Amino acid sequence: EMTGEDKVKFANLEEGAPFIVDASGAGSHISRRIGVKTFDLTTLSADVPCDSATLSRYQELAVIDLAAGGWGYSWIFPKQGYLSIGAGAPRGVNLRQMLQGMLLQEGLSPASSLKGYRLPIILPGSPLRYNNILVTGDAAGLADPLIGAGISWGMLSGKLAAQAIIEGKAELYPQLINMEIFSQLKVASKVLSLITLLFRLRLLPNSRRLTSLMISVPDGSLSYSQLARRRGLIYFMLRQKVK
Repeated sequence: EMTGEDKVKFANLEEGAPFIVDASGAGSHISRRIGVKTFDLTTLSADVPCDSATLSRYQELAVIDLAAGGWGYSWIFPKQGYLSIGAGAPRGVNLRQMLQGMLLQEGLSPASSLKGYRLPIILPGSPLRYNNILVTGDAAGLADPLIGAGISWGMLSGKLAAQAIIEGKAELYPQLINMEIFSQLKVASKVLSLITLLFRLRLLPNSRRLTSLMISVPDGSLSYSQLARRRGLIYFMLRQKVK
């Protein structure tokens, strides 16, 4: 809840422009003051130099483990001359152990010089505007609960903020976010719950096709609603394990 001093500061801020868009990222002071509530995913990542033989193994391959540790994800992405590796999960999960376990499974050396980052996920009921101030991207906690990606939702929230500003209606912004983003993130949470359950029951397949389906959302090929409507998705998950 904002204090009287906060309200004075915000009033002064609002007078400076017809609209203000906060895109300051996960550490936003504005979002915290207006009452945006989040739970946090944390990540560890590193850039790992590799020899040419190792790089050639991953030249056209990205490794994404969507059920690492039972609740989280890990990745290996090939870059020019090195591999980008990392893991993400809610606070309390041993990310270092998760990450090193994946590297061991892949036959790679343990990573050093790890860097940590925070990925906020917005909680229901949080406000996304205060008068003419609109909060976007990571400042609004618009990260994907399934794979932790935030850039696509951040860009879309900026577009929706611009749409509200063009129409001169700041109050339109939360409505647009609810229709275009929250509806998708709710489905993502359900898919995540399903994946977590199947992992714990040892029914989750190690399938490149399944992984491809999961990353078809952040790359723009499918929406989560379209993914969920795909007939036989759950059957496909289970059938792959039985084979």
